[in-house]
Amino acid sequence: MIVDGVGRASTIGAQLQKLNSDWYLQFNSEVSAIPDGRSRPIYINGAPTNGLLTPNEIQALANEVPSGVWYVLGEPNRRFTVDEIIEDLRYYYIEIKLADPTARITSPSILNWEFTCLGCGGYVSGQVWMTEFVNRYQDLYGTLPPWDIWAIDLYPIDWRNLPNTGFLPETIQQYAPNLPPNSMSIPAVQLQGYRDYIDSLSGRTGEPIIVTELGLHWGWTELEFVTGCPSGSPSGQYKPLVIRDFFDSIFTWLEDNAVSHNIERWFTYTTYSDVYSCRYDGYSGMSLFDSAAFNAELSDLGRWYVSRSAQ
Repeated sequence: MIVDGVGRASTIGAQLQKLNSDWYLQFNSEVSAIPDGRSRPIYINGAPTNGLLTPNEIQALANEVPSGVWYVLGEPNRRFTVDEIIEDLRYYYIEIKLADPTARITSPSILNWEFTCLGCGGYVSGQVWMTEFVNRYQDLYGTLPPWDIWAIDLYPIDWRNLPNTGFLPETIQQYAPNLPPNSMSIPAVQLQGYRDYIDSLSGRTGEPIIVTELGLHWGWTELEFVTGCPSGSPSGQYKPLVIRDFFDSIFTWLEDNAVSHNIERWFTYTTYSDVYSCRYDGYSGMSLFDSAAFNAELSDLGRWYVSRSAQ
């Protein structure tokens, strides 16, 4: 489960208890207040503009979460070239293992595999970026990158067909009036491609995968650009059943393939988001709570999520 924002430990703990979730993810390295009985990766932004953590700072984090999972850098394929970050990432791989030899480090989490998006400006595909990174690392340092886990974010980014269904329009047409097979969803196809690539690398067959983000951007029938909302404002009708069907499809595929594909865990985006108002990041998909407050109640989708997770 992905907790949106910084959040207090008490609020996060209350949310996770209601969701019956043991693991959560936040995009910061504030690990000193992890709720009792819960776990989270240590997130390291890794962006060149952030500056590097010192060895002492890395050691302090390792002391807080011994034998932890370190999630280093999210979605580089839409933000940085390989050469911009490869030296900084090597620094983290070395220093984290020095601080805690039992730590497990993720790859940078690429955004999707060969699919990028429909109706957007585009970005370097995860396939192109990761292949270049792995080859470049081997050329420079004589070995494959030494991470322990492969990370990927999965989103069926589509601004042409609203609300997002998680399937390509031609796939829906092919199987209509029935729903397409779970294996044909955009996230499932991306994850299968990633698995096949990892298994093609010498000595890396079967290594674990973590889905660091799994979500759907737009649950409304329309998107309206208004003053003060350059990313687009929700309009038309909100379609929670479409969102539910998407998550049910990909959850089922993940459950069916977790063992054979060594998919260690997946983090659903997000616990709370105001999906009825403009957001800077253009997200109006699923929210599991009705507010970010300590005493927030589960949304209708949140109640479905808890019931679905208990199956």
